Amino acid sequence: MLFFLALILYIFSVVSGLVIFITIKNIPSKVLITGAVIHFLFLLMFLFYFFTRNLFQALPLIFPLSLLFYCCSGLVLAGMTMHTHFFRWLKYYSILFIITFPVFIIKPSGLIHFLLDMQIKKEAATVFRIKDNMELHIQPTVIAGDTTGNYYKLVLKHGFFTQTLKRDIVLEHRLDSVRAISVSYPGNIILSGYYTDSGGNADSMEIIIPDVKKK
Repeated sequence: MLFFLALILYIFSVVSGLVIFITIKNIPSKVLITGAVIHFLFLLMFLFYFFTRNLFQALPLIFPLSLLFYCCSGLVLAGMTMHTHFFRWLKYYSILFIITFPVFIIKPSGLIHFLLDMQIKKEAATVFRIKDNMELHIQPTVIAGDTTGNYYKLVLKHGFFTQTLKRDIVLEHRLDSVRAISVSYPGNIILSGYYTDSGGNADSMEIIIPDVKKK
């Protein structure tokens, strides 16, 4: 729930900043100064939380969320300062928050997770390159309603299109990475698959994909 609220707040801040930039050409200096003060208060709260979070067991929720509020208020502030001629340094400073929007377009969940917990969320890999244009992909559907095991498919990549060579390759563990040992196409493909077990330890297994036919 918190993630979606943060996502809505970020989008709302982008839209608000854009609307202010388009519709309001002359913002009173008092309003601009008030917005800047609120913005830098969130910065001070974030710095306080960042350097003292290991000293206090419980802090009001606004402190852990201060980085999110700092970024979102910066986006609104950017829309307010674009037309000003009195606070040029504030205008250049607010451009830093505009830069977060391309990051949001490319990786929205990554940016929101970073603003919430200051960590870049590492997502499990879903595509593994084997050789040339041959790849191993996670198969999103399972056969016959079976929800056990991890299903993969072997494909050839042709630009934006993929040609499936073999489906329903069931592995005991979810892969972190793979390394090609022997690739005979058509023929057998032997890979070394690397994974993390339930105890958090790295391990590997041999993956044999037999009788891959040319299509």
